[in-house]
Amino acid sequence: MNSLIGQDGDAEFNLHDRQVSVIILLVVAVIAGVCRALRRFLNIPVVAVVTALGFSAGRLVSGYDAKEKVLPVTDQHIRELLFLYLPVLTFTGSFNLRSQLFRQCFWQCVLLGFGGLLFSTMLFMLYMSGTRDADKQHLAETVLISLLTCCPELMFVSDMNALSSARSHILETIIMGEPLIGATVLWMAYRFSTLSEQLTVYAFLKTVTSTLFIGPLVGKALGHALAMAMIALAQDLPVSIVVSAISVIATWAFAEQFMHGAGISTILSMGLAASSHAADTVSNPIAIRKFWMLIRYGYNVVVIFLSAYRIGRDSQEFLSWHEIISPVNAYVAKIGVRFVTVIVMYPLLSSVGYSLSWQQCLIVAWANFKGAIMIAMDLTRAFPTVNLKHALQEQFVRLGTLFLVQVLNTTTLPKLVSMLGLLALSDVERANMNMVIIALRNTANSSTSFQRRDKKFSGADWKWVQMHTYIDNPYGGVEEDDHAEQTDTYMPARLYRNAAARKASCSILRLQKVCCNKQYEDGMIHSKTRSKILAALQYPMEKEVYLDYNMMEPFVTVPDWIYRLKDMVQRFAGNEAIEKRQSKSVRSTRSRTDDDEDNMEQVSLLSAMLKEGWYHALVGFIALGFVLLLSGLALFMITKRTDPSQYELLLSIITSVQGAYLLLYSIEMGSLVYTIGMLRVGKDIWKQLDVIMYFLVVTEFALISMASVSGGGKPDATYTSFLQISFIILISCRIVKTLQKRVVLFLWIWDMLDVLLNRKLFYAYDLSWAYITAEDEAMNKVSRFVTTPQLAAAIRENSGYNKLRTLKNVVDIQQRYPNIEVATKTRQAARRILNKAFDGLRELHEGGLLDEKQFGLLFSNLSWMIQRADGMPANVTVGNAAFNTMLSVPWLSRDVVPRLLNSFYQYLKEGELLVEKNNMHDCVFIICSGIVRVSGCNEEPWANPVQLANSDSTHFYFCEGAFQDYLVAPDSLGLLGFLTSRPSVCQCVCETDVEVCCIPMEEMTALIEQHPEAPNLVYRMWFSVAIRIGLAVLVNQKRYQEWTHDKLKRFLENGIMPNLYYAIDFSLDEAVLDVILVQGVVQCSKTQELYTGPAYIPGTVREMTLPGIPSDRARPIMLITTAMRYHLPSDLDWFHQPLTHYDYKKQRAVSVAVVGPG
Repeated sequence: MNSLIGQDGDAEFNLHDRQVSVIILLVVAVIAGVCRALRRFLNIPVVAVVTALGFSAGRLVSGYDAKEKVLPVTDQHIRELLFLYLPVLTFTGSFNLRSQLFRQCFWQCVLLGFGGLLFSTMLFMLYMSGTRDADKQHLAETVLISLLTCCPELMFVSDMNALSSARSHILETIIMGEPLIGATVLWMAYRFSTLSEQLTVYAFLKTVTSTLFIGPLVGKALGHALAMAMIALAQDLPVSIVVSAISVIATWAFAEQFMHGAGISTILSMGLAASSHAADTVSNPIAIRKFWMLIRYGYNVVVIFLSAYRIGRDSQEFLSWHEIISPVNAYVAKIGVRFVTVIVMYPLLSSVGYSLSWQQCLIVAWANFKGAIMIAMDLTRAFPTVNLKHALQEQFVRLGTLFLVQVLNTTTLPKLVSMLGLLALSDVERANMNMVIIALRNTANSSTSFQRRDKKFSGADWKWVQMHTYIDNPYGGVEEDDHAEQTDTYMPARLYRNAAARKASCSILRLQKVCCNKQYEDGMIHSKTRSKILAALQYPMEKEVYLDYNMMEPFVTVPDWIYRLKDMVQRFAGNEAIEKRQSKSVRSTRSRTDDDEDNMEQVSLLSAMLKEGWYHALVGFIALGFVLLLSGLALFMITKRTDPSQYELLLSIITSVQGAYLLLYSIEMGSLVYTIGMLRVGKDIWKQLDVIMYFLVVTEFALISMASVSGGGKPDATYTSFLQISFIILISCRIVKTLQKRVVLFLWIWDMLDVLLNRKLFYAYDLSWAYITAEDEAMNKVSRFVTTPQLAAAIRENSGYNKLRTLKNVVDIQQRYPNIEVATKTRQAARRILNKAFDGLRELHEGGLLDEKQFGLLFSNLSWMIQRADGMPANVTVGNAAFNTMLSVPWLSRDVVPRLLNSFYQYLKEGELLVEKNNMHDCVFIICSGIVRVSGCNEEPWANPVQLANSDSTHFYFCEGAFQDYLVAPDSLGLLGFLTSRPSVCQCVCETDVEVCCIPMEEMTALIEQHPEAPNLVYRMWFSVAIRIGLAVLVNQKRYQEWTHDKLKRFLENGIMPNLYYAIDFSLDEAVLDVILVQGVVQCSKTQELYTGPAYIPGTVREMTLPGIPSDRARPIMLITTAMRYHLPSDLDWFHQPLTHYDYKKQRAVSVAVVGPG
């Protein structure tokens, strides 16, 4: 590396000069810090201020004779700072990226960062060739300068505030990801231009391979390790910061030294992996991000200031008026080239990844920022044909371009974003913020009223309190007035419909986003599932369109090549061997107990390896490694024949390697004889060959040892080469040991692929259920967010279609790989238990029962346990799927399940009709596998509105018009038909092949009679129906809007269902929270208002009457939730009452009368 300025090695700097240098840097750091603080109020370009300060300081000292002593900066210093700045910049940028969004728009970043950079570089080279003299043009210099000028650099978080305000995370990710890809290309070009080695095809391919393939793989592995280390050190923040800093710098140095300059790609992959894991941890990674941003900011300020100072100090005598104008021309050319590049690349950008509007593309073109990389690389490049004057003039042009970009682009970006309409608030965002502000103000007002009644605060100034506790709306002000004016103007019908559709889509998307977050907090989905579904929701949220199944299909489906590859390996390994191994693993898992562990026979490692076959594979792999090593050394020694000293040294090394192999061989044979005995070795033909081979290897080693230590000068090259080749051939024969037990290798490969497949299936299964839950919530709550009936019906239909497509994928996974379902439920149970333990730990810490040290220790342990529970369980025991499904039916007892499965289990084909509309159910169907479509219409008047309609879907009770619902295991059909003896109001058809347990109505009656003890079977049936309907009722109540489906279901399962068969009036006390009327009619005693089930009884109704004669009216079914344990009177306590005559006789008679003739 040539240093153009400041190479006076004889200059000596005293302590005073160093103090002045430090003071100058401290002053610059203080000024930069003040400017950065002022950015909260004013849009100040900090980099431009530092550039102006550095250049001005350089110009001030340029007239002094001892100008090098004031601040002795050289190109070598800047190069060293650049080498330390690049890993910090890359890691900071990748660590702050939204990893899931970056994966979705990765190819757009590649197109801009690689293809766009090459295209803009060629255009800028044309500009330079037309504006520069021919004698000043140098190809390598022109290419590097064009790359430096056109390659964008990563923006600071403060510069991204405009994009963050625009809420365009996709645009923000593309603008942050493009510089990282471009920096990788730029770093390769910079190394080729500055390193002394010649640019050959081999060197180019080696660098490209390391940068694009080896570096990302190594970086991903190190990123996972770094994330795990930071999780373990979550409670010790200083140590965690030190570990992250050491890891990044060590990885950068290793990649640059041993991986041919793949430092940037390695750090980029490392940062992305660490970032994706940081979001999964229970610790907060904000402190780590702020630390790295501070380091990057400090490096950036120092590099830019020193570079500007050096240019201002040394370029005074070489700058004329023409050179002062040159940065303006270069800036205009750079902006023009950038816009042309984005226009040319726009068709490709729209065809891959996320679709970008022309406004967003304009922002991409304008946000082409420059920083420390351009000016530092420009100062440290080395071209021997370039003279000093020309180099300083070019450096001034780069510095001026940097200053203009920071002054013009940074300061105008927020205004440009606002002018293009990217800051405009949608109606949904405005309504959502208004709702949150109103809720916060109501909470503050209620707290104020409570505090004013407290005598402790009787002397407080409540006007001052009200003034300082009033919560402002951040979306209020002028925008609300503009919005009001816009809404008062006339809007065509087509535009009104489009606006209503966009508003409805945004409302449903936000509802699904909240639902996904609630599922994660409740431990029902994996953290990667949440990040993926949020990334999938981001694009439709920004485009204000509905999330379609086609957008989710890449996430919830498994590529076919994984299935094909697994089947291929399974054929090679042998189905019999794999099944035998799996059955053995299952038997050992089921039968092993603590007593068995104590009584297990101790078997040596070698015996186990001999039995499993791993001994042969290990011997073969060791032999293969030594063959490759000795072959490489032999070829290298042949090239050094002419140099006796190196020849003898290599011969000694080869002899030592052969001795090491002979030592391993001797240990192997001794262990073998000790383990299985000499007699068995003599009887086995393969073991006899091992013994013969051992003596041949010993003989070869003895001969080559005597040849290497023989006196008389240089050994005979031909003789030694023959001995080496024969030794290598002998070792090569031992590779056959691997082929002898090749089934072991194929089983090992099958295991790896099986783990890969299971992990992919696990995440697809987990994500599918998260998406299904979100679509269910959208269908249940669409009427509350969408006022237009036609639009609500369209959204409900779309949600049903998305749910069906996803359910088919889930059922396919369940049928082909039942262990995935078991693994998912296992993880959910473990995560829910750990979540409860984690909440309890926080409560104990807040209560003062744990000090900081104890809390940190338990916090770290639980964090690791949560991390382990978040992964799919490695070993799952899969039993009878149908039996486990029947056990999950809440109203069935365990002892009757085997008999029901043996007697009534059926397999139904796709399209088979289960029950026709207005017909009675012949059986109660319990779905064990597959999907059943339930369709109907609730516009027709129900003949008996007092009695609950026999619908197998709750959509009938709460939707208007036609509906479709899809039921899966372990849902039941016909249960209400048995309880109410009414015909079905829905049609049920097998959407896929279905496995069901069809229990006839006579058998249901027999089951009731066989189990009269409390809680009787009728109670359990009605309770399961009440929970199903209660979920649909409470999901729209304000108190439970933030609850997940599973949390709400667990809450209802703790509810109470009184026996109101003979009740005439009923009173509730203050402990009751909710009252859900499932069936029947109640009348408020005060207002005389009637409530017909299914309905939610308001909290104001505490006394009610039940009109009608008990024997003639529909049996009142009511579900009550309480805040604490609640005991009903004995005559109303249905849970503890045995079976009575009125519980089932009426239903049995009607059911028999209807079913009997058929």
